[in-house]
This record gives sequence, C-alpha cells and structure tokens, in this order.
Amino acid sequence: MLLIQVRENGLDLSRLGLIVPKRFLPLSVDRNLMKRHVREWFRLRQAALKGRDVLVRLIGTRTVANGLVEDLDRLGLP
Repeated sequence: MLLIQVRENGLDLSRLGLIVPKRFLPLSVDRNLMKRHVREWFRLRQAALKGRDVLVRLIGTRTVANGLVEDLDRLGLP
C-alpha cells in the first residue's frame, strides 16, 4: 500500500520524496525498481505538479511495481 502526500511548497518547482523501507521490500532490486517507476511517473507530470511537494511512502507489502504507475494515475493528480 502507498501513502501519498501532496503539499504546496511556495516554489516554482515540484519536488519528490520517496520512502521505501527495507522491511517491506527486502530485496534492493525490488526497492530500486519501485523507486524508478515512481520517479518516471513524477518526471512525466513534473510541470503539472509545479509548486507542490509529493511524498510517496510504502506502508505495506501489497504494492507491486508492475501496477504502481497505473495506481498513481488513478489518484487524480495533475
């Protein structure tokens, strides 16, 4: 499961924070794959998210990198 927080930052750019604990994804390969997917999603939407900080935190083992981008798209963020 993912916890996503979005907050205005008062800047002209958007920033991304990622928290992927080893406890939920023990293999570094899996953690890095998930982070790459989220970074790519953020890169494609960075202009639309201008002036916002986005924090993505993994809080359970149900998250799988394969469907991660589709889940992020369903959130309704710009």
